[in-house]
Amino acid sequence: MLAVSKYRHIPFIQFLYGADNLSSDTWEIRDLMSYGLTNAEKYMVLAFECGLAM
Repeated sequence: MLAVSKYRHIPFIQFLYGADNLSSDTWEIRDLMSYGLTNAEKYMVLAFECGLAM
C-alpha cells in the first residue's frame, strides 16, 4: 500500500491500536465498542482522526 500510494501521490496512513492492560494478574479487555462505535465505523473514525492530526 505504501508503494502504491507513493507512486500515485496519494496520502497513506497506517495505524496500530492497542489498549488491553496486560500488567495485572487478570486480563483487562479495553475495546472501542465501549465508546459506542460499531465495528465498521470505529476504524474509519480512527483513520480520519489520525489523518487530520498530521
